Amino acid sequence: TGINIDSKNIISIDGYHAENIRTNRFLFHLGYTRNLIGKHYLGVSHTLSQYKADLDATFFYRYGNFDDGMVKVSASILDWGSNVVQDLA
Repeated sequence: TGINIDSKNIISIDGYHAENIRTNRFLFHLGYTRNLIGKHYLGVSHTLSQYKADLDATFFYRYGNFDDGMVKVSASILDWGSNVVQDLA
């Protein structure tokens, strides 16, 4: 679900439930997207779960939209919170 803060900023909060023979989990996907100009977007997202204590941040650039087609490039920083703490120790 996207929440339009204004015409250029969107906060998204989505929940995913996965249940099958191998897993039973619920994931929250939190995100922020900024429309730079036209069809150019930048954003960051994070996924939370009951069993996942690490902090992973995914940064992305997207050109286009779902209606017209799009290209999305993303990069993730895995467990950045733990990495910061380890560097301080």
